[in-house]
Amino acid sequence: MNVRLAIFLSMLVALGTIALARQEPKPSRPTSYMESWQGRPGQPDVIGRKQISKDTMMTCVLVEPGPRAGSACLIKYENGGEDTLEFKQSMLSPKEDVAYLECLGDAPTHCKLRVQSR
Repeated sequence: MNVRLAIFLSMLVALGTIALARQEPKPSRPTSYMESWQGRPGQPDVIGRKQISKDTMMTCVLVEPGPRAGSACLIKYENGGEDTLEFKQSMLSPKEDVAYLECLGDAPTHCKLRVQSR
């Protein structure tokens, strides 16, 4: 009788472990991107613009001509303030606002910002 109980409890623990392992992961933050191009000969500048919420995760994922040339993502807020993110640097937005993405560095420049909302 004790053997059957031990087997039953072992199976119960094993099934519980499997059930926990199969739980769905937490949903990730919705992701979008902002891009800007500046200083291209014969083409107008393109400045990315996006409405963001407080605590939106922003990551500079592309800077051209490259991080060695001093390129970075410059985020300006419609209601004042700005932040600079170097390549692969992240931050949470300080407030709800409209954000504009500009590129720092020698022209022509191209930069991209990953935006992950809460």
